Amino acid sequence: MHPKETVGHREGARARIIRVGEKLVRRGLVHSCVGNLSVREGEGCIITATGAMLDELSDDALVTVSFADCPLTATASSDAPLHLAIYRETEAGAIVHTHSPYAVAESLISAQPLLISSDIECAGVLGGIPVVDASDDRAETISRCLNALHGHPALVIRGHGVVAIGRSIDEAFSMASFAEHACRVRYLTRFEVRGNSPRQ
Repeated sequence: MHPKETVGHREGARARIIRVGEKLVRRGLVHSCVGNLSVREGEGCIITATGAMLDELSDDALVTVSFADCPLTATASSDAPLHLAIYRETEAGAIVHTHSPYAVAESLISAQPLLISSDIECAGVLGGIPVVDASDDRAETISRCLNALHGHPALVIRGHGVVAIGRSIDEAFSMASFAEHACRVRYLTRFEVRGNSPRQ
């Protein structure tokens, strides 16, 4: 379980989102206007707006949504229903969603439902990365993600990206980074040094 983050003053939470958004782009975990992140806030969360560039976030690009909002505000990220469902069903304090390239690549290459890293530290922290197949039914995709997050701090939606949770946004960022590094090691160790030929 992931104890809730004590957010404190709203501007503090927003400043943390802006800082981590910049880090995600610098580390190559997102690009353009893809990906999103949020912090639990009261009976809902603060989440990045749809189409927001994560390294150019301002207060105007952060939206407060609540569990009671139906329908959700059009300016919130399209993944807001997933974020809210995770906050309802877990004790996560923050969520980071990336489109990191090695995680996406590994989810497409491997048919396994759980990606295990040969990197010892990543394996110890993550215990494997569940791979979730998206459904045309958003509610079904959300349900699959919730199931995958039981016992795991990060998952990858096949062909889409990583969803990572943590007690704080910094911890969620770390889990997303561990997931990408784990998948990078998996990808690179699939090839021989000589000739770059795939291992059989």
